[in-house]
Amino acid sequence: MAARAETPAPRLPHHAPSCRAGKLKRRQRGEQKGRILGLQWVEEVRPERVVICSDSAAALSSIRSKRSVREDLVMEISMLMLRIQRLGISVQFCWVPAHMGVEGNERADRIAKKALKLGKEEILSIPFRKGEAKAVIREAVRELWQRKWDNNDKGRHYHNIQKSINVKLFKGKCRREEVIIARLRFGHTGLNATLFLMAKVGTDKCNFCNEIEDVEHVIMKCVKYSSERKRLKEYICQRGRRWSLEGVLAAGQDGHECYRALLRFARDTGLGRRI
Repeated sequence: MAARAETPAPRLPHHAPSCRAGKLKRRQRGEQKGRILGLQWVEEVRPERVVICSDSAAALSSIRSKRSVREDLVMEISMLMLRIQRLGISVQFCWVPAHMGVEGNERADRIAKKALKLGKEEILSIPFRKGEAKAVIREAVRELWQRKWDNNDKGRHYHNIQKSINVKLFKGKCRREEVIIARLRFGHTGLNATLFLMAKVGTDKCNFCNEIEDVEHVIMKCVKYSSERKRLKEYICQRGRRWSLEGVLAAGQDGHECYRALLRFARDTGLGRRI
């Protein structure tokens, strides 16, 4: 029975840092292609021993495990390693810190930056796989969506509150809480300003202040809710937010906690029944 040649496992230190899957998908394609080019050089020149250094522990681990978002590139590396092994050439992979005083690595970084200035005809083209193409398309669509959202003349009430399209939806304790927050953010409520547009009431004015009764008025201005507003303002400012309609209604890292305070405000004022 013929002996089976195995691809040598990359030599990795135990303390090599890991890389998140999201970053791996973006970087690994070019990094693995660079390793392919290096191994092709080894196969052509045929030196006696070679050590290939890399600052990407994730890419090196994918060679060892043969699991990657680009399994086709990893397979190509494995086939090159097999052919090189049959030539009697020793090849080892070694992880090094990213551009931290390692002269060879810093030199490689400078060369890579020079490559960014090359013309398109000199840049190596690496085809996308389906998953990568979907990610590129998704990112391009979101960028187009964001530009349209910024430049459109509609929905400006909501744009003043939420300028980014990347919003984590509020999950309330019940459906009613989610409806109240959504309506306040969109500006379409059961307040007089909205009902007047729908011809359901004869005026859009507040019955207490005789000013237009919209979301901004009841949250920020109406004197009828001064005491409840004071408690809401104290909480919003304690969270490091600016006291404004955007500060109260914008989603963010602490947005859900602010929404809880806003729901208490709506309950205490009785506005929750009208929104």
